[in-house]
Amino acid sequence: MKKLLYLLSFAITITSCTNLEVEEFDSIVNETSETGGFTGVTDASASLDSGYNDIQIWAYHDNLYAMSEVSADHVLVPTRGTDWGDNGVFRTLHQHTWDPAHSHVVANWDRLNERVYKMDQLLATSGISAEISAQAKFIRAMHMTTIVDWYGKVPRRDVNSAPSDYPTVLESAEAIDLILSDLDAAIGVLTDLTPGEETNDNIKEGTNRISKTAAQFLKAKVLLNKHAWVGGTASASDMTEVISLVDAITAQGFALDADYFGIFDKSGDSETIFTTPFQATQKTWNGLHYNMTAADNGGGGWNGYSVIADLYNSFEGSSSSNAYDPSDTARDIRRGYVPRTGDGNPLESDADAIANKARGFGYGFLIGQQYDDAGAPLKTRGGAPLSFTSDLPGLAGNTEETGIREIKYHPKNGSYYNGVILYRYADAFLMKIEAIHRGGSSSDDKVTMFNQLRTIRNASTITADQFTEDMLLAERGRELYTEYVRRTDLIRFGKFGDNWTYKGGASTGKEKFPIPSKALSSNPNLEQNIGY
Repeated sequence: MKKLLYLLSFAITITSCTNLEVEEFDSIVNETSETGGFTGVTDASASLDSGYNDIQIWAYHDNLYAMSEVSADHVLVPTRGTDWGDNGVFRTLHQHTWDPAHSHVVANWDRLNERVYKMDQLLATSGISAEISAQAKFIRAMHMTTIVDWYGKVPRRDVNSAPSDYPTVLESAEAIDLILSDLDAAIGVLTDLTPGEETNDNIKEGTNRISKTAAQFLKAKVLLNKHAWVGGTASASDMTEVISLVDAITAQGFALDADYFGIFDKSGDSETIFTTPFQATQKTWNGLHYNMTAADNGGGGWNGYSVIADLYNSFEGSSSSNAYDPSDTARDIRRGYVPRTGDGNPLESDADAIANKARGFGYGFLIGQQYDDAGAPLKTRGGAPLSFTSDLPGLAGNTEETGIREIKYHPKNGSYYNGVILYRYADAFLMKIEAIHRGGSSSDDKVTMFNQLRTIRNASTITADQFTEDMLLAERGRELYTEYVRRTDLIRFGKFGDNWTYKGGASTGKEKFPIPSKALSSNPNLEQNIGY
């Protein structure tokens, strides 16, 4: 009989999301005996490459990104007329009214578990190199970490089990033990990443491959969140290990980069640790208006995603305008800017270095009148001024121009630049501050570090008595907005159930997403999460 072992074209179909069976759609199969039994993947290198390709789902605008950001307090996808209605999928995420049938909840459960199983198959293959094994363990740990974060339990099927066998289930603590074991093994084999390497073929050299640095970052992230995922308070030993891991990354040459938006282009920088092997296209265009175009994308943006004004207002500066002003020296550079109004000149002619990086629309938060490459004011499709507003009538009933837009991956870098950043040093730096705050041992002072970050971003500093946990959470929001961390941060800080703009009220018991109904029906070892 034939049993499919590996699909180079990754046309894997999960017939039940916990049975983890696959159907044969590809010619790459192995012969097995009539008694069955897994004999290994046919090409370990190709299987690993497929695992890398699977990471591209983090670059998409929906599913993983939406569940991470739209479910939190900074990002939403307002329905504009009939655009972005999507049967309420985004509205229910923002309002915490999802159920076990929510399309993103189901799709990501399937995808994440499928990818863990693919790495199980690779790791069960005899004779693979230590390097391939280390990278496969990182990929398994990366996907399993998200399963633990989102669903709290991980189904496990041995590659040699019979189709009639039900997968076992790891609860959060058991899964975290496996994740940490995988990451320790990866750290022991992989080599450091050299920061700041220049690009090659639209990819930041090295950052799209798994390194010791990436494994250290992920381990620090897991340890920082461990108490939130299993219950209880942070242990001092875990927090001290977070600090040690971040210190190890710092010792490799990683550092805060003063050129904030330059981090998100394809040039080398001192912060980028790990990126997706996929284009930043969706992160470029998901919120820009239809009439905002670039040389390689005449079709313009998708006019979907917006940020909530509360995030924009958390920065120092005017709440009504983000227009570029070269005389404004007390400006948090993470706010970005909208090109200067009234001069009618292309921004590339502006002598100021930060403006030279812009096209007709700016960086960061786009509010107010928008401009094209020639400096001419843009219009909506109906001919009205394209002036983005901070307020929306709600999650539905919006017009084309309502909502502040956000952009970090600028079309000036090429709409098809490869590499959405998943891990960067500023996050690690903030993790260390938090670990010190939560009882970890370090010779560094958390307020001094906090001010170091604020200073390099051109924001005002604070005194020791002003530092609070809420301030640290807000700073993570200012530094890492739209970088896949907000939901996890809110849960760790105990704020995920709070009410926020357009949410419709406080929520309880939503820190875990539900297990999809079809998963429960196919595996009696699975139990639904509390509250569903």
